[in-house]
Amino acid sequence: GTLVYEPAHENLGWWGSLDDRAAWSFEVGAPGTFELLLDYACDTSSAGNTLVVECAGHSHSLLVKGTNSWDSYRTVSLGELDLLAGRQSLTARAAEPLRAFLLDLRALRLRPIGR
Repeated sequence: GTLVYEPAHENLGWWGSLDDRAAWSFEVGAPGTFELLLDYACDTSSAGNTLVVECAGHSHSLLVKGTNSWDSYRTVSLGELDLLAGRQSLTARAAEPLRAFLLDLRALRLRPIGR
């Protein structure tokens, strides 16, 4: 694919292929509900693609809005995930069709939600 790590912004950029994917494995210490947060940038000319994030049988999608430039970052919530304790995996990818570039991904974070 075309996805590369860009040290200047510490992001995954040049996300221009449907073959591009980012995947992580992580440990959850205790079961719970987590908010899934995305930190990204997207030039207005590339806005309108869809990001899909999959984790623990859940799928969240986001219609990517422009942040004015590739240097302007925004954090948005993708929703909530109920996770069991133990090893989990998370994958991010573009949905079809993909026009131009998806986004520059700086972070995906899981924030515990107290209930």
